[in-house]
Amino acid sequence: MTPLHYLHFDTSDGSDDTVVFDALATVPEARRPALWAEVQAVLAWAHATFPDQRAPIEDGGEWDYALQATQEHSTPIALTYDEATTQFTATPGTPRPPKHPLAPSITAPPTFATAFQESFNFG
Repeated sequence: MTPLHYLHFDTSDGSDDTVVFDALATVPEARRPALWAEVQAVLAWAHATFPDQRAPIEDGGEWDYALQATQEHSTPIALTYDEATTQFTATPGTPRPPKHPLAPSITAPPTFATAFQESFNFG
């Protein structure tokens, strides 16, 4: 498996002797397909390597995941401070192209965690 280019997972101890992998990647529209493909590759690996074991941990599953995705729009604002009135004047700039944050989270047992880290060359 190749290293991950967009996802940089932080690892922490979960409850019930599990490991939690959290990542956050934010990309412009042009790179969104590549980011989504990377997340799809991680989930495909997990389903293939630990088949029929995904379910909420509290329901007896071996591993589980959650995904949060948004589309962010931003417009820069130029602020000018007026000393006489002690107020700001705000002038909106040109809207920027949207960005796409995606935050996958995986909860799994230590055996999954070791295989995951080895397969994706991190840890």
